This record gives sequence, structure tokens and C-alpha cells, in this order.
Amino acid sequence: MMIDDDTLKQLLRINDELLQLCKWLNEKARHGNLISPYTPRGRPHPHSDRSGQEQITVMQSYKGYFIAGSALLVHPFSPDWYVGGSLSVPGRSSSIVEITRFQLQRFTVSIKELAEWFGLEVARLVVDECLAKREN
Repeated sequence: MMIDDDTLKQLLRINDELLQLCKWLNEKARHGNLISPYTPRGRPHPHSDRSGQEQITVMQSYKGYFIAGSALLVHPFSPDWYVGGSLSVPGRSSSIVEITRFQLQRFTVSIKELAEWFGLEVARLVVDECLAKREN
């Protein structure tokens, strides 16, 4: 299988973004403030980002974390979707605390469900490569 130059460049940019996310999570963990108090910002469910576009999220339990993949429309006249996701942990009193949220700005796909699935897989990679296993 051959990969053209543009695809290779895009994959390298994604790799760089994942590396930056891992570095940020490791830095937070080293200073003991990985899980900060999360203050809701009045987002309705399903939540919206700051542009007001609706963003549907599917959450799964994985190695003691809650991971989610999401898709966000690039802009109203585009058929493309940004790949995104989030990582959360169970908190006190049945609450869920979000650790981080990510969106791959340089990687878009034309199928919403594919963007959501890819975001979920990126979140799984972050748990596997950057975070310690949690007890359930």
C-alpha cells in the first residue's frame, strides 16, 4: 500500500498533536493536578462548543476512565467534520469529572460517524500511552 505525500504529512501532524496532548497530560500528572475541579459552563445536553454548533458525544468506560469521541462540523457549508474527544473520570457522589477535551484541527473527515469513531480511538490511545491504569 502506498501513502501519498499529503496523507503522510497529515498523519505526521496528527502524531504531533497527540504527542503535545500526552506531554500536557504528563505535566499535569507530575504536578499532581491532573484532575481539576470542573465547573459546568451552562452547556445544554448534548453540549455545544463556543461556536454554538451541536456536538453529539458517545461515552464509553475504558480502563477506569470514561472516553468519548465526537465530531464537530468544520463550518455550516462544509461536508467535513473535525475529530474530537474527551477523557473523564468518576468523581464523588456519582459525578463525572472531565480531565481533558481535544479536537484535531488539522484532521477532518467527510463522514460524521467516522470522525466520532476516530475520536474515540484517539482517546483510547491517550489512555493507553499517557495515563496510569485506574481501579474501577
